[in-house]
Amino acid sequence: QSYTFDPTANLSNSEAELILGGEHLLWTEQSGPSTLESIVWPRAAAGAELFWSGAGGNLTSALPRLHDLAYRMENRGANVIKLQPEWCALRPGMCTF
Repeated sequence: QSYTFDPTANLSNSEAELILGGEHLLWTEQSGPSTLESIVWPRAAAGAELFWSGAGGNLTSALPRLHDLAYRMENRGANVIKLQPEWCALRPGMCTF
């Protein structure tokens, strides 16, 4: 859901041009020390993709980049949540959302 957020919704072009960056929030009542890392990093990656690529991006083309990042983080010891089943990640376009 993070990737579909439009930070410029309801802004004029001149207002949207004033946006210099973004942040991704985590509600702490929904997480704790045991789940913090697994929740923050995948969502932060989706937020970074959104702010880098712009609103209205193509999730199908972004998923391989997000999966690659998730696998690299996992290989480094981060306990990240899965974005979708591994079968789907290895076979782009074979699963519907």
